Amino acid sequence: MTDQPLVEEARVKFTGLSSEYFDLPASGEQRTYTVLATRTDKHEKRMATEGDRVTVTMKIDKVVEGVSEKIHETDEEPSLFDSAIPVPESDGGSDDETPSNVTDFTGPTFSSDE
Repeated sequence: MTDQPLVEEARVKFTGLSSEYFDLPASGEQRTYTVLATRTDKHEKRMATEGDRVTVTMKIDKVVEGVSEKIHETDEEPSLFDSAIPVPESDGGSDDETPSNVTDFTGPTFSSDE
């Protein structure tokens, strides 16, 4: 029987790219980011000297620069319906006027209609 720890521990592996853009760091520069990620996989591997190694794969959902609580703020995505469509001011003419190049549709005619 293998001794199981009271708290399961695992190493974390991140996959994916941030959807956010950041200033380009200089080569070798270290930066701190806060990452929001979702677990997508769990892998266990028997190691020669360490026992079992558990690794979880995390898909990157959101990244903010620095240590920040902003990671929990929801991003409001723009919608096609966010704002009202501007209606042009009337030029004093009637809204019911039909342009001269529009004709009434009378429908198709069939030989059985005769």
